[in-house]
Amino acid sequence: YIPLDIAKIYGANDGYKTYKLYEFQKQFLDLNHPREDMRKLAYVFFEIEMKLLPVVIDMELTGIKLDLVRAKQLEHKYEGKLLESQEILTRIVDKYQAKIEKHSKLQPLIAKSGFNLNSPTQLQYLLFDIWKLPKIDGTSTGKAVLDGLLQQDIKDEYRLFIETLLDYKQNQKLLTAFIQKLPNEVKDDGCIHGRFSQIGAKTLRFSSSDPNLQQLPSRANDIRTMFCVSEGEVLIGSDLSQIEPRILASLSGDDTMINAYKTGQDLYSKMASEVYGVPYEECMEFNPITGALQKEGKKLRSSVKSLVLGIMYSRGAKSIGEQIGTTEKEAQKLIDNFYKSFPKVKELERITKLGAVQNGYVTTLFGSKRRLPDVKSKDKWVRARAERQCLNAKIQGTGALLLKISLIEIYNNKRFKELGGKIVLTVHDENIVKCPIENALEVGQILSDTMKSVCESNLGLLQKCDVEYALRWGEPIDITDLKGS
Repeated sequence: YIPLDIAKIYGANDGYKTYKLYEFQKQFLDLNHPREDMRKLAYVFFEIEMKLLPVVIDMELTGIKLDLVRAKQLEHKYEGKLLESQEILTRIVDKYQAKIEKHSKLQPLIAKSGFNLNSPTQLQYLLFDIWKLPKIDGTSTGKAVLDGLLQQDIKDEYRLFIETLLDYKQNQKLLTAFIQKLPNEVKDDGCIHGRFSQIGAKTLRFSSSDPNLQQLPSRANDIRTMFCVSEGEVLIGSDLSQIEPRILASLSGDDTMINAYKTGQDLYSKMASEVYGVPYEECMEFNPITGALQKEGKKLRSSVKSLVLGIMYSRGAKSIGEQIGTTEKEAQKLIDNFYKSFPKVKELERITKLGAVQNGYVTTLFGSKRRLPDVKSKDKWVRARAERQCLNAKIQGTGALLLKISLIEIYNNKRFKELGGKIVLTVHDENIVKCPIENALEVGQILSDTMKSVCESNLGLLQKCDVEYALRWGEPIDITDLKGS
């Protein structure tokens, strides 16, 4: 309906402005640019992100099969779980009905339809006004607060309520966000064809939509079992084990961390030994001689794992203390001990923040930039939030690019294609492919070897990659037994 003499102006401008943007950008995205940082940016653009495009397109077109029968089975299972949790929660709440009815603010809220387990306000009044539980983070009733309350000395009945409430919330999310939603995304070929954005996250990690496959729960394996393969095929998954601590070790150059990897020691156990001043063997989850479970060693290792992740995410002592179930003062002591034992980590953190203040951005190992202009903000809270992102942006961005390089190399591996290998999914630090069952072992070896090689050549540290074979994702099988049958 628009006259051509008018429409052509708009249409021409579209192309003209796009071309002018290209002309501007090509001055900087040049592999032969005189500035090293620009050469690195060009490398990331041309050699990683652009070469990843065919991989993403093929992954979207291939899709991943979803078992609708299994989805329906899981729907019944999780609806039953929710009913069981509701019964327990309601029974406990009913015991305090008299106090609830006397609560001036809570009573009007429950007058029409009773106590609502999904209402943060009603939970707030119950937990902190009626039960008088300690306020960890104001009157918040989020997961972190509920987890923190479980670390407190509280009545068994309150503990049961909070544990059941956490299960209830988790199962409710799994049911609505995945079990009931994913079947609606299945196309005529029986597969889900998600849309993947290779720069969808600020950290350069993948994001996905229609549906969001990046949020699939990592531990709720029965949710993942909805994803399967056609007869005669097998799924193969491989993840980069402890990739973020490895990146931290490589970027910081910390001798103790690097030596732990070189000598085959468990990094978290080694760190626990240094932080707590306990022999390495006593910080291991399993006794190195008898193989027996060491509860105290497991506890120490687990707490230091949370401590390290907290430091990489620049969480404060209060937040780390809540996560490992200790006081803010004790958590700060552990943080100080960590920095004393691993001084180069502290130095990396300092240099990264300083660079962000000077330049307005942080860089990954490969030279990609994450702009953090708020590090110069006059608002101390805004500035602090940006500072907390500095080290994590460097580590996560490096990890994201390592995974992308591995995807490119797997996709372009001639033997991988000859064996019928197809990349179907990438989630967090894991790549999932499929192939004919008879080729599974060789494809699995190519997958693992490629991912290890990419990390080892760039980080200078040995990389471990666990490989799992499955007919349903999350239900590992012994591929040799399957092939034999």
